[in-house]
Amino acid sequence: MSLMLELTKVSKTYGSGEACVVALHDVSLKVEDGEFTAFAGSSGSGKTTLLNIIGGLDSPSQGEVKLEGKNLVLGRRVGQRRRRGRTRPK
Repeated sequence: MSLMLELTKVSKTYGSGEACVVALHDVSLKVEDGEFTAFAGSSGSGKTTLLNIIGGLDSPSQGEVKLEGKNLVLGRRVGQRRRRGRTRPK
């Protein structure tokens, strides 16, 4: 089997300073082609944040996300712009 999805030290924070909320901290994961994976946890544990990052709807604050060996994180929030149906000029 080949490696389909790989997350390396993925973290996601919202806000800054005292208002900083850590949604994910140093998550690493490998999913092989044909493998089934499920995420379980209590409310607020970061499941939706993780899935949004994997799906390209959000970008991690740190770390690397690869789908079939291609880096999904290019230092910009492409997925969020696409979701709104428009692209802002740089």
